[in-house]
This record gives sequence, structure tokens and C-alpha cells, in this order.
Amino acid sequence: MRTRYLVLWLVGALAASGCEWLISGSPADPQQTADDGGQGGGADGSAGPGIDAGQTADGGIKSDGGTQSDAGPGDGGSGSCQGAAIAAHWRELQYSGSSIRGIGGTADTDVWFAADGHIYHWNGQTFASTGMPPNFAGTQTAVWAYAPDKAWSSGFWNVLSWDGSGTWTESYTSGSFINGIWGSSPNDVWAVGNSGLVVQWNGTKWTDRSAGISSELLGVWGVDSAHLYAVGASGTMISNASGSWADVNLGTGDGLNGIFGTSATDIWVVGDRGTLFHRDNFGWSKVTNLPTAVNLNAVWAGCPKDVWIAGDKSTLLHYDGSGWAQVQTSSIAWSNVTDPSLENLYGIWGTPGGSVYAAGTRGLVLRSGP
Repeated sequence: MRTRYLVLWLVGALAASGCEWLISGSPADPQQTADDGGQGGGADGSAGPGIDAGQTADGGIKSDGGTQSDAGPGDGGSGSCQGAAIAAHWRELQYSGSSIRGIGGTADTDVWFAADGHIYHWNGQTFASTGMPPNFAGTQTAVWAYAPDKAWSSGFWNVLSWDGSGTWTESYTSGSFINGIWGSSPNDVWAVGNSGLVVQWNGTKWTDRSAGISSELLGVWGVDSAHLYAVGASGTMISNASGSWADVNLGTGDGLNGIFGTSATDIWVVGDRGTLFHRDNFGWSKVTNLPTAVNLNAVWAGCPKDVWIAGDKSTLLHYDGSGWAQVQTSSIAWSNVTDPSLENLYGIWGTPGGSVYAAGTRGLVLRSGP
């Protein structure tokens, strides 16, 4: 079961063009998904190879599969997300300092890294450790950024806020670990944590929005404040899409560590032992036949055909609209790491059509770009 604390990531211009990547390794199953780029079913109406029989919209396994329309919700539409076309050159950017738990940002020149006792900032050229509150000794777990002068970071017992003045300030305190954070705007920021903690920032104050559960919540993502999902330990998923919080039964007991999406019908959830779920027009489906079974810790998507996953043992997976492939660690330009299998990646984030960043143990940061 997972003991780390993971990420939520910036929801930006998710339907941008130019989402083009190619990585080393073979797809887990080229026919795993329909050619439309969603994680839908096969063309004959079945779930398709590599996909369990799917699941209902918010309440368990669905009995049939189905296809996803080429320009339906959750798809990039014609020409907006073109899949693999250029090489993704991964390289080690940093390997020192505190372990990094989460990443967020607004651009390649404004990337935040939540770490043990620190929050690092990358300006496109160099890393800097930013100012923390007085006598601060906590661990930060995730970052969500709206603008260069508007960002929030969850951590052990707190949420910190950034206004561009040079020092993070304490915005919220709790008796529970706060593990994930996401927002739709500066006046709508959500944080989740242990003991079922859910709180919302409305631009003025934090309000308890807990769902009445005791589970450890590790990640949160939504389309807006009325369509949220939170995931956590022992297969826990809750959603407020029906108007109030309700359980979503994915049929797994594995820890669910991260969640991200590009729309209400294109959402990805990652978890322990290679667990991966996808929501499309037809509901939730379990993705099988991935090229690894390690713990998957974080997910980020630039568009429906450009999805990245980070996991234990320096695992990086990519979905290009036709199948999943694993980045071979031998293809990464390492500078200081001698044994990638000893490093775990806890966070991943990128800019649509631009660079992708992954980070984890001992301050390791990897970067990929055109």
C-alpha cells in the first residue's frame, strides 16, 4: 500500500495542438484503444484488446464496451491532437536535494516542485529554493498553479499559497496530512488528505467539504467544482458529479495514487501494482497489458493522445492514442544516477506540445522536450 504523497497538476490549455511524441519501447498493445485517441472500446462494440469490459458512469463495471466517436467529448477532435511524430529526449536535469513529491506550473519558465521541507522553482534555466514560512519544517506533497503569482501547495498539515512576493505563506492548517491539490480558478481550489479530508478555497476562506469517509485521499482533479473526483487508499474514489459526494466503485483494492484528465470523458487514474483506469464516453474501464506492474504514482495529459505516467523504478509510460509504450531507462541521458531502478518518480507535469517533467527521490528531476 502506498505511503507516499502525490500530486495534482495544473489544468491548462489541454486541447492544444502539437501534442506530438515518440518514445523508445514497444506499445503494450497497438489495438488497445480505438483510433480516435480515447480509451474507448473496439470498433465492433466490444471492449477491445487490453481493456476490461468497462464500467458504468460512476458506479462499477459496465456490461458492454462500445466505441468512442472521433470528435466526441474527451477527444481532441480532428487534427487537434496528432499523436507521435517527434522524439521525446529524456535527460536528467537535477539529482540533489530533498525528494520531490509533486509538480505543477504554468509554463516551461514557471515550474514548481513540491519537496520534503522545500518548494523548488525552475525558471527555464536554473532551480531555486523559494522562501518558506518562518520555522517551517513540513513536507510538501503537490502543487497547483494558476499564474506565476498565484499558486498553492499541499503538505503535511498545511496548504501554502504563493503571491509572487518571494515567500510562501500558510493559507490553511489541519491536523491531517494534505496530499493533493487542484483548482479550476484562483477562487476555486480543492485539497484532499488523510481521514477523508476535503476542503475548498473560494478566494476568501477555506471551507470543509468532506465526504464523510475515513479513507486516505491522495489526489483530486475535476472539470469544475461541481464535477470533481478524489482518489486514495484501497481503491477509494469519490465524486460529487451527482450533486453530493458518492463512492465510485472501480472494483479494485489497490491504492489509487493520482488522477488527471482533459475533459469529463477523458480521465486517467493510476495506482499500485500497475493499476490504470480510464473514463471515456461510456464510463470507467480498467486498462490491462501495460508493459510494467510497478506502482504508478502520477499521471498528466497534454491532450487525449499525449498522456504520461510516472512510477517506481524510474518508470515512464506514454500513450499516443494507439497504445502504451515504456521509456527505456537506457535511452535517458543520465548525469549522476547510476542505477535508475533504485529511483522512484512521484510526480509528472508538462506543457501541451512542450516539455514534460518527472521528479522523485533524492531531488531527481527528468525533463523531456522537442
